[in-house]
Amino acid sequence: MQLSLHVTGDADPATAWERYADLDAWTQWSPQIQRVDTGPVHDVGVSPDAYDDTDGEQEALDEAEPSPPTPGTDPAPRRIAPGLRGVVIGPVGVHVPFEVLAVDEAAMTWTWRVRAVLAELTLEHSVTPDGGGCRTDLTIIGPPPLVVGYAPVARFALTRLVRP
Repeated sequence: MQLSLHVTGDADPATAWERYADLDAWTQWSPQIQRVDTGPVHDVGVSPDAYDDTDGEQEALDEAEPSPPTPGTDPAPRRIAPGLRGVVIGPVGVHVPFEVLAVDEAAMTWTWRVRAVLAELTLEHSVTPDGGGCRTDLTIIGPPPLVVGYAPVARFALTRLVRP
């Protein structure tokens, strides 16, 4: 099933786009997201057999604690990019693996795939100027129960994305 939503608001298009592009900003406009972790994720449409980690090196990396930034430095924001994989942490600790499939910064569009409840959703996003503000469009592609169930949550988050 495919369902398209659009929401308009008073935010500048560049501001709304930056809220999409900066992973650390997702929790500010998308209340269903508690945290975004990036790194190796092997179950977003990829067979675990495609990875060879016979020496356990990746497991050690996955379990390592991230090092804190050096005092006095401002770490660069984590941004969406094609091939980026990670996990969105939602309410009550729900883990939703994702992979970013495409990003076009100039056109302010991006597409990602998420795995939820043993099924996949593909989410196609865009931001465009609209009057003195912007419009964001989202196309959700996946099994009907997930698409229909996610649409109201997505609309609420998109409303927050485009506010000033």
